[in-house]
Amino acid sequence: MRIDKISNEFIIKRVNKTSDEDYIKALKIYNDTTPYEIKTNSNEITYWIQKSRENNNPFEVIAFVLYFNDKVIGLSMTTYLKNSKIVIDEYLATYDQFRVNTVFLIYFSLIQNYYSTNNFNVSYYVTEISNKEDGKAINKESRISIKILCLEDFGKIDAPYYVLPLGLDNYESSFQAFLYIKSNDNMPLMNNVTYLNIVHSIYYDYFYNWYMPLMTPENLDVYKNQIDIFYDKIQNNLLKNKTSNVKILTNACSVLENYKDDTSGALPQIRSKKEILLFYLHSLFYCHYLL
Repeated sequence: MRIDKISNEFIIKRVNKTSDEDYIKALKIYNDTTPYEIKTNSNEITYWIQKSRENNNPFEVIAFVLYFNDKVIGLSMTTYLKNSKIVIDEYLATYDQFRVNTVFLIYFSLIQNYYSTNNFNVSYYVTEISNKEDGKAINKESRISIKILCLEDFGKIDAPYYVLPLGLDNYESSFQAFLYIKSNDNMPLMNNVTYLNIVHSIYYDYFYNWYMPLMTPENLDVYKNQIDIFYDKIQNNLLKNKTSNVKILTNACSVLENYKDDTSGALPQIRSKKEILLFYLHSLFYCHYLL
C-alpha cells in the first residue's frame, strides 16, 4: 500500500521533576552517547536541575526531554546566566540514527522558542566549540554543532577561549576553544570589555558556583585558581591586542572542509502511538471482515 501522507511530531518538555520516568530515559541516552571528555557528571546535572531554580542562584539549568513521534529520543541541556542574560547551549544528546541536521535544527529552534515564549530576557546564545591543535583535532560533537550553528547565524568570536575542566580529575575536559555567539543584530565586532564580561560570567557566575556545593573548600580553592589562570590568560592576550574590539566571524563553516562527517539524510521512521493504534484497529477490522 502506497503512503501519500507522512508526518512527524517533534516535542520538547522541560524537566521539572528529576524522578520523571522520561527524564531518566533521556539521561541514559546522554550517558550512553556523550564522550567522556565533555560529559558533565549526570548526578550533578540532576542535582542542579532542582537546585538552580532557587532565586538566589546565579544560574538556572534548563533541561529538556526530546520526543519524536511520542518516543523519548534524547536530552538537551541549556543554562541561563541570570546576571548577564546569557543562554549557554550545552548538550543535545541523541542516539546515532537521530543525529541528522533536520533533527538538530528543529530541536534547536524549539529550545529558542521556549525561551522566547516564557519571556526570558536573553542577551546572547553562546556555545563552546573545541579548537584543539588549532582546529586540526576538533571532536565530532563540535563538528556537528558547527554545522547547525552556521545555519542558525551564529558567529565565531575571534578571541582566545578555554573550556574549563569538569572537576579536578577529568584532565581531558579542558582545552582550547572558541565561543560561538548569536545575537539579534548579527554584529561583526564586539568590544573587548564585553567579551571579557561574557567570559567572566561563564567562568565565575556559572562554573565556580556549579562546583561550590560539590567540592570541599580546599578543592574549590584549587579549582578557582585554575579558573583565575585561564581568565588571566584571556585578559592578557586581549591587552596585547592593538584594537579595542574582537571580530565575530560568520564564515566558520570553512573549518569543516577537511572532515567528512555525514549528518544529512532522512528522518528515522518511528510511528507515533496514534498511528500504531490506527494501524492496529485497521488490521483488526480487516481480519474480522475476512472471518
